[in-house]
Amino acid sequence: MGTFYYGKWHNQACVASIEATITVAEGIIRATNIGIPAFCLWSLINPNDVDGHWAVMGVKDGELIKYKYPFAVYSLVSNHMVPGSIVYPVNPSTDSPEIVNVHATFLEAPDGEKSMLVVNDDPESAMKAEFKLPEGWDDVKEFKISIANAEKLNEPAGKVKVENGRIKLNISLFSLLGLKSK
Repeated sequence: MGTFYYGKWHNQACVASIEATITVAEGIIRATNIGIPAFCLWSLINPNDVDGHWAVMGVKDGELIKYKYPFAVYSLVSNHMVPGSIVYPVNPSTDSPEIVNVHATFLEAPDGEKSMLVVNDDPESAMKAEFKLPEGWDDVKEFKISIANAEKLNEPAGKVKVENGRIKLNISLFSLLGLKSK
């Protein structure tokens, strides 16, 4: 996955911008919710001189290079979207806020770890949202939060407590949250 929406034609580096990477994360979340089971990023390793600055990481003079926004956003997605996970889609009409800029999915890894990915694709406004946990998640009392946005590159962002089977989140503008139960 990748997007030319924020770049390529006028500025090839823009495909690696926070806006482009958050848009790709949104696409992954939305596609996961409708049943698409796997994704390929364009491209994991790229010298950034082929067709845009797509690289997530690279090697220069024998050293690993982690490219700022692609590495932060895509590593947060892959850390929460474990192969073989059960997906519990969040559908705007039934169990999420009526906010078009917030997209989310719940995931349960094969080892039982429960997680959630939430993106706010609004470039101007933070959002408040409340989500109902999937059936059978009564054992979850709180989630640890990680965030990727323009200022924070996949960093811990505190915890949120589960209250009556629901969580309330404040989601900063153009950001991705990853929540984990363990």
